[in-house]
Amino acid sequence: MTRYHLTSPKEGNLNEDDTRGPSSAISERHCVLHVSKRGRSLPCDGNMSAFRFAVILLFWTCYVVTIVLNALSNSGFRHREHNQRRHSERYGGIEVLQRHLVACYQQHFLEAYFVAAESGIDSSGDSTQRVIHQRKPFQKSPSEVSNKYRTWLTPAGWTFTIWGVIYVWLGLILVYVLSLLWRKNGPVRMFETSPIADPLPLLFLCLNLILNFTWLFLWSQEWLLTSAIVLLLITSSGWIALGAFYISAQEVGRDLREEGKWDLAFIRYIVFNGLETYNAWTSIAFLVNLSIVMTHVFGKSLEASANIPLSLLVVVLALWVPFEATAFDEYGRYGFMQYFVLTFALIGIYSGDNERPLGVTMYIVIIMTLSAVLAVGRIAFIKTRNRSHPQYAQL
Repeated sequence: MTRYHLTSPKEGNLNEDDTRGPSSAISERHCVLHVSKRGRSLPCDGNMSAFRFAVILLFWTCYVVTIVLNALSNSGFRHREHNQRRHSERYGGIEVLQRHLVACYQQHFLEAYFVAAESGIDSSGDSTQRVIHQRKPFQKSPSEVSNKYRTWLTPAGWTFTIWGVIYVWLGLILVYVLSLLWRKNGPVRMFETSPIADPLPLLFLCLNLILNFTWLFLWSQEWLLTSAIVLLLITSSGWIALGAFYISAQEVGRDLREEGKWDLAFIRYIVFNGLETYNAWTSIAFLVNLSIVMTHVFGKSLEASANIPLSLLVVVLALWVPFEATAFDEYGRYGFMQYFVLTFALIGIYSGDNERPLGVTMYIVIIMTLSAVLAVGRIAFIKTRNRSHPQYAQL
């Protein structure tokens, strides 16, 4: 059996002169690859291990906070829907509206009165309204704001069910990252060497989740322009995190291919494509937000507010598709979900408004058809490319 020896962790020289087994040497080789190609501290070093551990816990915290705040942002909307449905079933007709308005008036009047009494502020003043608003972190649900500021690109309501898929997918990524804390490759815990525990992409992912729940607050307050800017940052940080994961995995790709086939499959199909699903959806959400800002902030026509974001999407696809198939192929070979998400989102946009003119509708249909063709073509490309040039084989 071939035996390995790591003469110097900083030099990264492997010699056939040691009593340790190959699994130990492979684990250390992961550390060496990170040093030799990126010039960072050794992942197996105590300080770096502690830093990686802290970043993983930060990722867990950001994910939990995001899930909780998303649930809270929608809970008020579901409660109001339930109350309206209950009143409708009980009373019916115009009397429902009258009773509902009276009840709302009484509720808000009493709330304003007691808040004013507690804070020493006159209940008739504007300051009371500010206190009431301060007590509610989410004034409106995301769906309520979207319905208020509709454009020709506003998707149908069922389209937003994709958020459930996204958060489950992100949860699977989190579970995998947490599992690296106790799984071992030889004497080394896998979080010290795994590319998915790399602090750089995880920190960008944490930033992304922080921006995610920040957007919820801004959107509920109807700060449309600021929300669009934050959503652009969400999209950018998500793609940067995914790109960093791709590069980190490529650096140790040969070891993953030879020694961690199950991990490699999980990384390819769950981590990479899960993040592609999330990022593709936030990219579409940014274009919809851009349309809202153009219409309701800058006063552009509905037609211009639809055609400009759609044209921007076409330009991005025209630049990205050939780049992904050539220069980026060695990194992102197995990424394909963005085209399926794009198709899904465009179907939702097509179904969302029946009053748009034929020209805009046809533009949406053309891009939707193109994205469906790209989705099928991407799968065929991956299969063909793997037969002729398997990923990581040349490393």
